[in-house]
Amino acid sequence: MLVSRSPAPPRRWRRARLRCCCLLLPAGCGFAAYRPQPLDARATLAEAGEQRATLPDGLAPGQVLTFAGATDRLRDRNAELRTRIAEVVRARAVAAVPTPWLQASLQVGPNIGLGDLDGHRIVPFVQLGLTLPTAGKRAGQDDLLVAQAEVARIVAAVTFRQAWLELRRRWIEVAWARRGVVLRRGVADAAALALQAVRELVEAGAATALDVSLLAVGEARARAEVTAGERDAAMAEAALRELLDVALAAPMLLAEVQPPALPAVPTLDDLRARLVDHHPELLRLRAEYVAAERSLRLEVAQQYPDVTFGPSWGGEVNESYHILGLPLGIDLPLFARNQRGVAAACAARTEARVRYEVACSRALARVERARVEIGLAARRAEELRERVLPLAATGADAARRALLAGVGDALALRQAQRELQEVEVSRHAAAGDLYAAWFALEEAVGCPLLDLGGTSYPRLPDELAPLVRSGNEEDA
Repeated sequence: MLVSRSPAPPRRWRRARLRCCCLLLPAGCGFAAYRPQPLDARATLAEAGEQRATLPDGLAPGQVLTFAGATDRLRDRNAELRTRIAEVVRARAVAAVPTPWLQASLQVGPNIGLGDLDGHRIVPFVQLGLTLPTAGKRAGQDDLLVAQAEVARIVAAVTFRQAWLELRRRWIEVAWARRGVVLRRGVADAAALALQAVRELVEAGAATALDVSLLAVGEARARAEVTAGERDAAMAEAALRELLDVALAAPMLLAEVQPPALPAVPTLDDLRARLVDHHPELLRLRAEYVAAERSLRLEVAQQYPDVTFGPSWGGEVNESYHILGLPLGIDLPLFARNQRGVAAACAARTEARVRYEVACSRALARVERARVEIGLAARRAEELRERVLPLAATGADAARRALLAGVGDALALRQAQRELQEVEVSRHAAAGDLYAAWFALEEAVGCPLLDLGGTSYPRLPDELAPLVRSGNEEDA
């Protein structure tokens, strides 16, 4: 502590000096200005409608949308992905601001003397305080924010992967629903031909009006099935458009898609090996575990107190000298050593590990179930295609020939046609269930297995480029 006995400065000069200190403090700091951005609800809704009415980039009206174009549209306009990207931008904006090296504080004011005084009654004082974080708290805080931003990035990346896998499934569903419409129309046309043949037999006296009525009911039911198929196709396309954020009224034509060839079912060991690198929940939980590790490291560093120092200047009331001080302080962690924060962070890390272990078990069970489902769906589709359908077709053909030859009846033909129709629809549905089982296995593993023009993930949005992370052994 230094003591100077220079005469006290005039009061006017002291007041001017205090005002300068108060004015220079905010001038030396980069304060952000508040700029309001009010939300116009009606304009936002209208803009969303305009965006949905637009076609994917590079697609002209009447031009066919390819799967690659649908992927680009998904990358730009998917609603869930846009929300996750906004979360990534927010988390990265926080992580981009480094934790300051020092925390500064300034205290200014007068010391006022009361009572019987002969000299100065009011003496100014100025004290500057600086706080220096210890035990790597600054680096720990920065690492934690980077880890939290990485969690948001991984969540957005796996959201895009899941949306792309759903796009593959929706794309095939549309193609399969369109095939179902064609199939049902063929069945209805066959029923109409049978009805026409019976009407001709009525004129020849070989059939009755009752036979015509029964076949007319079957033909009407077949036409109703066509309407049901058209509804399924419309709903499948509506789901696809919702995924791509394209309005139903937008003149978008989808390419005619041939369902991909089904490969051999991967082994269970192969599927398990893919889980670590591709399963969305496991990727997210691993990133959250890294964040929990860094949070615990920061809470452990918070046990150690920060160092405070800074010069002070002032005088004594009724004295003509001034005092210049250089205090150095530190809190003594005798009783409060951040025990609660360390315990909570340690428990959070244990919880993150348990959640990852549980997710592993759940993912393995889902993969096993999806693999079994593929086997059963494949066997059912094969039985309908190889055994049931040929028998139903043979029976319908025999009933038709017998009726035309005058040795059969229209009721038997109607029953045979109805069975053939039901078998055709069942075979088509079974094949669709087989593809659905394969897509369920893709979603269970988290990676593509069928070849729709490529079996690798598409390019991520530019906003999801990986951050440069500080390497830590425990993060690996």
